[in-house]
Amino acid sequence: MMTFNPERWYALSSAGRGLCWLLFTLMLAGLAWWCWLHPQRLQMSAEAAQISLQRQHLTTRWREVLLLKTPDDARVDDHATSSPFSPLDFQITDAQLVSWQPAAKGGTLVLESAWQPVPGVFALLAQQDMTVTAFTLEPVAGRLRFTLQLEPNDAR
Repeated sequence: MMTFNPERWYALSSAGRGLCWLLFTLMLAGLAWWCWLHPQRLQMSAEAAQISLQRQHLTTRWREVLLLKTPDDARVDDHATSSPFSPLDFQITDAQLVSWQPAAKGGTLVLESAWQPVPGVFALLAQQDMTVTAFTLEPVAGRLRFTLQLEPNDAR
């Protein structure tokens, strides 16, 4: 950014300073005249900026609301599509069922898997109307031992 050097201003002749003031005044008058002739352009650009800000605000608020949505809210939407729980459903490509210990309320499911299928296990349990009350992940021979304590949703 250039700084104003008063020595250059004072070094100009009075006619030079007058010419600079005249040019500056004409530029300001031309800008004012253009704004007076085209007020709708300025208004439209201000409205467009306001709409853009409102859209950004709504997008931000929507993301916050999505973060607040609980699995129970999602389950109400697709309750009719839930399938019954079966431990054999967890015998998938990257995960192996190690054991299933049924209990009076749910049971304990033990899987050996890689990292990738872990979130999918929770999604599958949600589809089957099962709640995870506790879980542990521990490394065993280069894989993960994934132990889940489960309860059916209606048993809570």
